[in-house]
Amino acid sequence: MRKKNDALRGILLTHAQDIVTAEGTAGLNIRRLATRAGIAPGTVYHYFKDKDTLLLAITENGWRGSLRPFRQTAYAGTFSQKVRALHASLTETLHSPAGRLMLDLGSAREAGRERMALVRTDVRALALDWLLTDSRIRPDLWQGDFTPERMAEFVTDNLFSLLTQNEDCLRFFLDILDRILENREG
Repeated sequence: MRKKNDALRGILLTHAQDIVTAEGTAGLNIRRLATRAGIAPGTVYHYFKDKDTLLLAITENGWRGSLRPFRQTAYAGTFSQKVRALHASLTETLHSPAGRLMLDLGSAREAGRERMALVRTDVRALALDWLLTDSRIRPDLWQGDFTPERMAEFVTDNLFSLLTQNEDCLRFFLDILDRILENREG
Protein backbone atom coordinates (compact mmCIF):
# COMPACT_ATOMS: atom_id res chain seq x y z
CA MET A 1 0.00 0.00 0.00
CA ARG A 2 1.28 3.45 -0.92
CA LYS A 3 2.09 5.95 1.79
CA LYS A 4 -0.56 8.64 2.22
CA ASN A 5 0.39 12.21 1.38
CA ASP A 6 -0.97 14.75 3.90
CA ALA A 7 -0.74 17.55 1.33
CA LEU A 8 -2.87 15.63 -1.17
CA ARG A 9 -5.38 14.78 1.55
CA GLY A 10 -5.63 18.50 2.36
CA ILE A 11 -6.12 19.36 -1.32
CA LEU A 12 -8.89 16.75 -1.58
CA LEU A 13 -10.59 18.15 1.53
CA THR A 14 -10.39 21.69 0.14
CA HIS A 15 -11.90 20.65 -3.20
CA ALA A 16 -14.59 18.60 -1.45
CA GLN A 17 -15.43 21.55 0.82
CA ASP A 18 -15.69 23.83 -2.21
CA ILE A 19 -18.10 21.43 -3.93
CA VAL A 20 -20.25 21.04 -0.82
CA THR A 21 -20.31 24.80 -0.24
CA ALA A 22 -21.40 25.48 -3.82
CA GLU A 23 -23.80 22.58 -4.37
CA GLY A 24 -24.49 20.82 -1.10
CA THR A 25 -23.71 17.20 -0.31
CA ALA A 26 -25.67 15.99 -3.34
CA GLY A 27 -23.07 17.59 -5.62
CA LEU A 28 -20.19 15.67 -4.07
CA ASN A 29 -19.09 12.27 -5.29
CA ILE A 30 -15.73 10.55 -5.48
CA ARG A 31 -15.45 10.68 -9.28
CA ARG A 32 -16.21 14.41 -9.40
CA LEU A 33 -13.73 15.12 -6.62
CA ALA A 34 -11.05 13.13 -8.44
CA THR A 35 -11.69 15.03 -11.67
CA ARG A 36 -11.47 18.37 -9.89
CA ALA A 37 -8.21 17.35 -8.19
CA GLY A 38 -6.77 15.94 -11.42
CA ILE A 39 -6.25 12.42 -10.04
CA ALA A 40 -7.73 8.97 -10.54
CA PRO A 41 -10.83 8.05 -8.46
CA GLY A 42 -8.88 5.17 -6.93
CA THR A 43 -6.48 7.67 -5.41
CA VAL A 44 -9.37 9.38 -3.60
CA TYR A 45 -10.39 5.98 -2.18
CA HIS A 46 -6.86 5.64 -0.85
CA TYR A 47 -7.71 8.54 1.50
CA PHE A 48 -11.48 8.21 1.99
CA LYS A 49 -13.30 4.89 1.81
CA ASP A 50 -16.59 6.48 0.75
CA LYS A 51 -18.55 9.73 0.56
CA ASP A 52 -19.64 9.55 4.21
CA THR A 53 -16.03 9.23 5.35
CA LEU A 54 -15.17 12.23 3.21
CA LEU A 55 -18.05 14.27 4.68
CA LEU A 56 -16.92 13.29 8.16
CA ALA A 57 -13.39 14.49 7.39
CA ILE A 58 -14.72 17.84 6.11
CA THR A 59 -16.77 18.25 9.28
CA GLU A 60 -13.92 17.34 11.59
CA ASN A 61 -11.56 19.64 9.70
CA GLY A 62 -14.00 22.53 10.15
CA TRP A 63 -14.51 22.00 13.87
CA ARG A 64 -10.83 21.48 14.60
CA GLY A 65 -10.05 24.52 12.46
CA SER A 66 -12.24 26.64 14.73
CA LEU A 67 -9.87 25.82 17.62
CA ARG A 68 -6.62 26.38 15.72
CA PRO A 69 -6.22 30.13 16.47
CA PHE A 70 -6.55 29.44 20.19
CA ARG A 71 -3.83 26.78 20.13
CA GLN A 72 -1.30 28.62 18.00
CA THR A 73 -0.84 31.74 20.07
CA ALA A 74 -0.92 32.85 23.66
CA TYR A 75 -4.43 34.24 23.38
CA ALA A 76 -4.71 37.52 25.33
CA GLY A 77 -7.56 38.61 27.55
CA THR A 78 -9.46 37.50 30.61
CA PHE A 79 -10.81 33.99 30.91
CA SER A 80 -14.32 35.12 29.99
CA GLN A 81 -13.00 37.10 26.99
CA LYS A 82 -11.28 33.95 25.75
CA VAL A 83 -14.46 31.94 26.27
CA ARG A 84 -16.44 34.58 24.34
CA ALA A 85 -13.98 34.45 21.43
CA LEU A 86 -14.05 30.65 21.44
CA HIS A 87 -17.86 30.70 21.48
CA ALA A 88 -17.85 33.04 18.46
CA SER A 89 -15.49 30.73 16.59
CA LEU A 90 -17.55 27.61 17.40
CA THR A 91 -20.80 29.39 16.47
CA GLU A 92 -19.31 30.42 13.15
CA THR A 93 -18.33 26.80 12.51
CA LEU A 94 -21.79 25.55 13.52
CA HIS A 95 -23.37 27.77 10.85
CA SER A 96 -20.74 27.01 8.21
CA PRO A 97 -21.14 24.28 5.59
CA ALA A 98 -18.69 22.10 7.56
CA GLY A 99 -20.78 22.48 10.71
CA ARG A 100 -24.06 21.76 8.95
CA LEU A 101 -22.59 18.58 7.48
CA MET A 102 -23.04 16.91 10.86
CA LEU A 103 -26.69 16.50 9.85
CA ASP A 104 -25.77 14.74 6.58
CA LEU A 105 -23.26 12.17 7.73
CA GLY A 106 -25.44 9.15 7.01
CA SER A 107 -23.64 5.94 7.95
CA ALA A 108 -20.81 7.94 9.54
CA ARG A 109 -23.11 9.60 12.10
CA GLU A 110 -21.78 7.57 15.04
CA ALA A 111 -18.21 8.29 14.00
CA GLY A 112 -19.23 11.97 13.83
CA ARG A 113 -20.38 11.85 17.44
CA GLU A 114 -17.09 10.28 18.45
CA ARG A 115 -15.12 12.98 16.62
CA MET A 116 -17.22 15.72 18.25
CA ALA A 117 -16.39 14.18 21.62
CA LEU A 118 -12.72 14.66 20.71
CA VAL A 119 -13.39 18.31 19.82
CA ARG A 120 -15.09 18.74 23.21
CA THR A 121 -12.00 17.23 24.83
CA ASP A 122 -9.85 19.78 23.01
CA VAL A 123 -12.12 22.63 24.18
CA ARG A 124 -11.96 21.35 27.76
CA ALA A 125 -8.14 21.26 27.54
CA LEU A 126 -8.08 24.86 26.29
CA ALA A 127 -10.38 25.98 29.12
CA LEU A 128 -8.25 24.18 31.69
CA ASP A 129 -5.07 25.74 30.35
CA TRP A 130 -6.66 29.19 30.48
CA LEU A 131 -7.87 28.62 34.04
CA LEU A 132 -4.43 27.53 35.19
CA THR A 133 -2.54 30.38 33.53
CA ASP A 134 -4.81 33.39 34.14
CA SER A 135 -3.30 35.44 36.96
CA ARG A 136 -6.56 37.36 37.42
CA ILE A 137 -8.31 34.28 38.80
CA ARG A 138 -8.46 34.28 42.57
CA PRO A 139 -5.75 31.98 43.95
CA ASP A 140 -7.94 30.85 46.88
CA LEU A 141 -10.69 29.65 44.54
CA TRP A 142 -9.57 26.07 44.00
CA GLN A 143 -10.43 24.12 47.13
CA GLY A 144 -11.88 20.68 47.75
CA ASP A 145 -14.17 19.56 44.93
CA PHE A 146 -14.03 23.01 43.32
CA THR A 147 -11.13 22.29 40.98
CA PRO A 148 -9.90 23.80 37.72
CA GLU A 149 -10.68 20.48 36.01
CA ARG A 150 -14.31 20.54 37.13
CA MET A 151 -14.63 24.20 36.17
CA ALA A 152 -13.19 23.44 32.72
CA GLU A 153 -15.77 20.65 32.31
CA PHE A 154 -18.56 22.98 33.46
CA VAL A 155 -17.46 25.71 31.05
CA THR A 156 -17.18 23.26 28.15
CA ASP A 157 -20.64 21.79 28.75
CA ASN A 158 -22.20 25.23 28.95
CA LEU A 159 -20.23 26.57 26.00
CA PHE A 160 -21.60 23.87 23.72
CA SER A 161 -25.16 24.25 25.00
CA LEU A 162 -24.91 28.03 24.45
CA LEU A 163 -24.13 27.55 20.75
CA THR A 164 -27.86 27.51 20.04
CA GLN A 165 -28.83 30.23 22.53
CA ASN A 166 -29.03 33.99 22.13
CA GLU A 167 -26.41 36.57 23.05
CA ASP A 168 -28.13 37.42 26.36
CA CYS A 169 -27.63 33.85 27.59
CA LEU A 170 -23.94 34.00 26.71
CA ARG A 171 -23.53 37.38 28.41
CA PHE A 172 -25.19 36.03 31.57
CA PHE A 173 -22.93 32.97 31.59
CA LEU A 174 -19.81 35.10 31.12
CA ASP A 175 -20.93 37.43 33.92
CA ILE A 176 -21.28 34.42 36.22
CA LEU A 177 -17.76 33.31 35.31
CA ASP A 178 -16.34 36.77 36.00
CA ARG A 179 -18.06 36.99 39.37
CA ILE A 180 -16.88 33.55 40.45
CA LEU A 181 -13.37 33.50 39.04
CA GLU A 182 -12.35 37.09 39.67
CA ASN A 183 -14.65 37.88 42.60
CA ARG A 184 -15.99 40.76 40.57
CA GLU A 185 -19.21 42.59 41.36
CA GLY A 186 -21.91 43.03 38.71
